[in-house]
Amino acid sequence: MRKAVTVLMAGLLVGLAGCSYQDFARPPVRNYLGDIFYKPKRPPELGKVEVQRLDELAEAMARWRETIGLTREEYTLGPRDALKVSILVPTQLDASVTAEFEVNRDGTAACPLLGDVQVAGLTTRQVEKKLAKLYGERYYRNPAISVVISEYRSKPIFMTGAVANPGVVYLSANRITLLEALLLAGGLGENPGDTAQVTRAVEAAGGSGKSELKAQTIRADIARLIKGSDMVQNIWIYPGDVIHIAPAEAKYFYVLGYVRAPGVYPFPEGGSFRVMDAIAYARGLDGGAHPEKVYLHRRTTEGSENIYRVDLTRIAAAKEPDVIMEPGDRIIVGTGWGRRFIEGLLHSLGLRQLAPVPLP
Repeated sequence: MRKAVTVLMAGLLVGLAGCSYQDFARPPVRNYLGDIFYKPKRPPELGKVEVQRLDELAEAMARWRETIGLTREEYTLGPRDALKVSILVPTQLDASVTAEFEVNRDGTAACPLLGDVQVAGLTTRQVEKKLAKLYGERYYRNPAISVVISEYRSKPIFMTGAVANPGVVYLSANRITLLEALLLAGGLGENPGDTAQVTRAVEAAGGSGKSELKAQTIRADIARLIKGSDMVQNIWIYPGDVIHIAPAEAKYFYVLGYVRAPGVYPFPEGGSFRVMDAIAYARGLDGGAHPEKVYLHRRTTEGSENIYRVDLTRIAAAKEPDVIMEPGDRIIVGTGWGRRFIEGLLHSLGLRQLAPVPLP
């Protein structure tokens, strides 16, 4: 009988404690003296985080052109480039010829009447002069030669990782910048990291004195390049380079204590994410929560931990700005001593079990 009365009284107190604080209204009983003498420490304000978009890459490229400028050298032909050659003879219009062909692996092109002509390493202007001389010496008087590249296929680069369109990209220049390579790949993909890793084959002296190819790795900071306009990071990309944009590591935040759904949640990408948003992820406050007793635990770069107090009642009343969160932050929503005493009593009687926190 005594145990039943105890359980009944405990249940009544729990019910009374749980029927309020469903919103962010001030509690009816509050330690106002403590508020006067104890000023809660707020975390430092963070800048707004924005999503890296394709137009930002274009803006960074425009800044690069304005700051440094590009004196692009003429494209030199190579194996697998597709060419369209037109031969116009002013005195013999019926002898005019148009042909399309691909540069062979040995760098030659099978030109009409001439056979294989070495063209690799030459620009289209140089090929025009070379063919005009050969045709003029052998077949035509003062021929007009036009050479146009119909497909660029001799200078590939390889884009992997968090880009919009990973795969092979063929250059229409002898070299391009990292920003241009990202634009050719359609921009950054979902959840990109801050580092671009470029792997390049370079010649180096081997053990026997002969030169051999070795892999060279170059890293560039994409965030500093796009956001900070650090053009030193806009490195040159050459044919054969492999550019890898590593995806960013998965980021989480934690909401614990007196909320409806405590747990671990993926940190949203883009925009500003605040404490009120984190509480909403956890489906709001529990009935026994004290909204003025919310604590933010944040690890520092040195490995220590700072603890800040966040008063949701003042934020809801627009007396304080909401707090921007960082990945890894832990929000702990507290309650009053009465609720803790009742729950401790119920737990000791075996009438309340602690629910495990769900993992992502």
